[in-house]
Amino acid sequence: MGRLILHIGAHKTATSYIQDVLALNEELLASRDVVYPNIWPNNAHHVLTAPWRPEITETTGFTPEDADRWYAKLVRDHGKSDRTVILSAEPYSRCAQGETDFSELAARVEGFDEVVIVYVLRQQWELLQSLYLQFTTDWRRPPRFEMMLANAMKEPRVAGVPLDHEWVIDHAMKGFGQENIHFASYEKIKDTPAGVLTPFIDLLGWDALPEGFVPHKRSNVSADPLATFVAHRLNVNVAPKAGDIQRIRKVMDLAFGAGTRSAVFNKDEAEALDARYRASNQAVFDRLGGHSKWLTNVPFTWKDGTIERKQIDDDFLYLLCRRLLAQVDRNAAAAKPEG
Repeated sequence: MGRLILHIGAHKTATSYIQDVLALNEELLASRDVVYPNIWPNNAHHVLTAPWRPEITETTGFTPEDADRWYAKLVRDHGKSDRTVILSAEPYSRCAQGETDFSELAARVEGFDEVVIVYVLRQQWELLQSLYLQFTTDWRRPPRFEMMLANAMKEPRVAGVPLDHEWVIDHAMKGFGQENIHFASYEKIKDTPAGVLTPFIDLLGWDALPEGFVPHKRSNVSADPLATFVAHRLNVNVAPKAGDIQRIRKVMDLAFGAGTRSAVFNKDEAEALDARYRASNQAVFDRLGGHSKWLTNVPFTWKDGTIERKQIDDDFLYLLCRRLLAQVDRNAAAAKPEG
């Protein structure tokens, strides 16, 4: 039976890692009748969303017609076979501008005997924090975190990324049955033996990753949240530099203890965002929990001792300035010619 597994996100749930590790093991997977197509220009399949996202063509030259030829090829080569094809692209789940028409997508892949949707979700406050950290890396002028948080409390999306996970179900159901939509909780799968690959292993009917499966280094690892926030706040017009973030984190180690976990949020803000989406999260579990083995309605979690944004007070900033000025003095002394 020809099967298609469509991995549609969410953003910031180790999607780059999943794509990189599946591409790295392409030949081994093929030997097990699992196809992870190599489609230019990278290990993800974002270009296949070109029919709904004009910017794909603008940035890569990959046209909607190119995408349609790939869909047709995949159906022709595998739709009625004994193989499983995996496509992975977070933009399938984007909302607002560039939104995938799932009825059109379903028509393009209807030649497969079965199509399964996989979506990995995480708590909204952690998702928003991860998006902020991504924006500080990718955007020339990153948005202020407080503005992002205020918008998230009003609108169920951030820069086209859905915060309301139930919306993703309703959107996917424009082309596929609810019984074919499988959600997994990031918090539940990340520490399993196979980590974020666990839902795929389960859907493939495997007990574990096959022998010889090569792991991949972590992809798109985020910097320390609060150190990134401080670096951004010191100069809001540019993306924070990695060296500045590292120096600030060292001062945080002095002030709060080495290796202490930090958050851009204050705890009460994270709790308020969790409350904003609690009913929607419960609805997701009620609708999909019966057949989504790795989905759980995770209660709000906040690790004790986490450094909150409000702890970046005058005392901390004074210590930071002292340490940075001392470093300037050391650099000046090292650059001073002898004699």
